[in-house]
Formats: sequence, C-alpha cells, structure tokens
Amino acid sequence: MNILVLNSSEKCFATQSIIKAGEKHGHKMIILDPAYFSPLVSNIEGGYDRIYDLLPRTASRITIKEIDAIIPRIGNNLIYNSFILEHLAENLGIYSIQSASRIRAAANKFHTLLLSRR
Repeated sequence: MNILVLNSSEKCFATQSIIKAGEKHGHKMIILDPAYFSPLVSNIEGGYDRIYDLLPRTASRITIKEIDAIIPRIGNNLIYNSFILEHLAENLGIYSIQSASRIRAAANKFHTLLLSRR
C-alpha cells in the first residue's frame, strides 16, 4: 500500500514514528509538504482534476493510482493544507484517515465546542 503522509517537517519525531511503523508493515511511505501543492480543478465533472507537488526535489503530478491512503499531519498553514487534503480526498477520491473539515474544526476551540453540542 502507498501511503501519503502530509507534513511540512519529515524530521518530526511523530512523523518518523508513523513512517517506521508503515514501513515495518510493508507499506511505501511518501512524505510530502502540502504547502508546495498546486491544485488544478476543472469545471468538467469527473474530468481533469489533478494536483501537482512543486517542491523542486520531488516535483511531480500526484495521481490516485499512486496513493492508496493519506495520513494528514498538517499543523502549519492549516487552512490551505486542509483544503489540499479536501481536494485529494473528495475530488480525487483518495482515502484519508481524517477529514479536512474535522481538522479545521478541531483547530478552532469554539467550533469544536459547537460541534460537540449537536
């Protein structure tokens, strides 16, 4: 299984622990910084939606055939990165262990409180 870890710092201890655990179970772990992603969204349903990684050392187009699941670890630039996650999960159909809307809600204490009262 190819697992994309969205994180701005691959040297983070928690991220390294996730990487080691994934590799131990035979998964290919890919670490990319969503701050360098550039989405292209078309107005054609099921058409040309795609996303590009523009970081010079890893520059490439990300396709759903390359990624089976996403583990988001997006603390920096939360709003932009959560919308990147949303595009990957909802528009491209890549499974994510967390939804972008819930990450945004959890980052806002008042919003979290309102959601917990429903």
